[in-house]
Amino acid sequence: MALNHVIIGHRGFPVKYPENTIAGFLGAILHGAHGVELDVWLTRDEVPVVIHDRSTRRVAGVELDVKNATIEEIRRLYLGMGQGIPTLEDVYRAVPEGYRLYVEVKDIDAVHKVYEATVKHKRASDVVFLSFIRDVLVEFRKLDPGLRLALNVESLEKAREALKLHRNIKLYSVNLPVVAPLVIGFNVFKEYVREARELGLRVVVWDTEEYKYDYSLYGEIASLIDEAIVNDPVRIRNYLEIKP
Repeated sequence: MALNHVIIGHRGFPVKYPENTIAGFLGAILHGAHGVELDVWLTRDEVPVVIHDRSTRRVAGVELDVKNATIEEIRRLYLGMGQGIPTLEDVYRAVPEGYRLYVEVKDIDAVHKVYEATVKHKRASDVVFLSFIRDVLVEFRKLDPGLRLALNVESLEKAREALKLHRNIKLYSVNLPVVAPLVIGFNVFKEYVREARELGLRVVVWDTEEYKYDYSLYGEIASLIDEAIVNDPVRIRNYLEIKP
């Protein structure tokens, strides 16, 4: 079946490149992704940098606490394939305009600097700010009524909270793990999607570790989702017959 879902590279294209790197972001786009998802922390000297964990050990083999490190210290780290940890501004410069950028903000302290960088590079129209932290999205909404915001949720309780939050600050989407239908049941998932869409919310799912390379579940829920944040944009596009 040919579908028109939006496919987003999860931390870039991590099955081929180091995660959250410029090479990974550009690689995902070159292989048909409509955009990329990335994670942001703020350094001690208040520079938004793109990394998933607060610790650098997993990706760089060196232990640094990003929030207590300087940008100079972060710049020295090597992730492989000629890549380092980019700043958010590096990403805005590298990724062409028009591609969607899901910017996950990991800490409320980063909100203002992330917003400043986004305005500076005129990328607000490309960006969806997302977070597991409700107050992060509330803070973004205070800064700008026009921003697109998304809440990451990992339980049915949190998913229902997203609907309430949408009524208060207007969300772009609710983002759930792809295994959500297995956890809460397909019928409950379908009913939740119906309710979310009635409120004008898009439904987005992201790859989880157990479904990192298995896209069969996406086929079962294809009609229930609007966007997929995946580790391998090529495989998912081929599996669902989605045109780049």
